[in-house]
Amino acid sequence: MTDVLIHIGYHKSGSSWLQQHLFSRESAGFGWLGKTAGSPVRRFVDDDPLDFDASSLRQALEPLLEGPRGRGLLPVLSMERLSGHPFSGGYDCKEIADRLVRGFTTAAPKPGLRERFPALTAREADVLEAITLGHNNARIAADLFLSVATVKSYINSIFAKLGARDRAHAAAIAAGRSDS
Repeated sequence: MTDVLIHIGYHKSGSSWLQQHLFSRESAGFGWLGKTAGSPVRRFVDDDPLDFDASSLRQALEPLLEGPRGRGLLPVLSMERLSGHPFSGGYDCKEIADRLVRGFTTAAPKPGLRERFPALTAREADVLEAITLGHNNARIAADLFLSVATVKSYINSIFAKLGARDRAHAAAIAAGRSDS
């Protein structure tokens, strides 16, 4: 699913006005999907966390999205509730954001460094991740509750296992931009 505008409206911030006067206007190039009861759009916020099924939601959304697309419009998902429950400080906003990602993407999760480089120990993968973020040895040691000497030992082991010449080369290998 591509080319969908997701407007996460905050309560009492003009979202209803945008929905009525902008997102509903075909002359503006938008096709608002609505938020009425029973609409698949409501499943992002209404489904029980244990019952949420992203693939069935995608199947239910596809015909709804084809309406605006068939008229050359950009489908718009706009609902205040996407920002979380207003009476509880948005306690469920992370759950809803995760549902939006799972509902509109079909890509498999990118494997972690440990899965891509099985020769690395879990701790070495943690250190390599920190190297890819540009952290120095002192920062890595502090973040991972290790001594700087232990970090240096892990880095030397990583270099040997990956065939890396230096930190930049190890980071490039981890990012898939270089072979060992």
